[in-house]
Amino acid sequence: MVVLMMVSTPPPATANPSQPQITRSTHPASPHTGHPTGFTNPVTRLPRPNRVLRTFNKPAKNWLPGHRGVDLEAALTDPIYAAGDGTVIYAGILAGIPTVSIEHPGGLRTTYQPVLPLVAVGDTVTGQQPIGTLAPGGTHGYPGLQWGAKFGADDYINPLTLLPAPVIRLKPPPSA
Repeated sequence: MVVLMMVSTPPPATANPSQPQITRSTHPASPHTGHPTGFTNPVTRLPRPNRVLRTFNKPAKNWLPGHRGVDLEAALTDPIYAAGDGTVIYAGILAGIPTVSIEHPGGLRTTYQPVLPLVAVGDTVTGQQPIGTLAPGGTHGYPGLQWGAKFGADDYINPLTLLPAPVIRLKPPPSA
């Protein structure tokens, strides 16, 4: 049996030709990963990773040891940028590490450590906006920026999957 539901929506507002209409992406999902796309690297602001110092290693069970983010190369006091549009939900010290967390559309949360915040809880940020600077000390003995991403309380994903897939071009072999 098929049930159809009709939902009444108000008519669209009349466009004012003197003001441009601005729309924002809500990070559509990648057909390859199912994760939102349109994010950029929080260190370089480019749509690809820079040098990865420590890879994502999600444990089989949440209580097991692992690495629930990636560590990206960054120098002390480098600016750190929001990877995408969202709202700051944490900016402070977490377990002794300066941390910024951003909630993005679709329930995705990204976290940046160790970052001395330039933003406050409740601030709306746009992708590529500075959110802080890399603090001394690294995280758990590793230098650089630890960038994490998750859905809900503990569904951690590799944050590199938020970046566009690389375009691979094969070079033809040299002529004989």
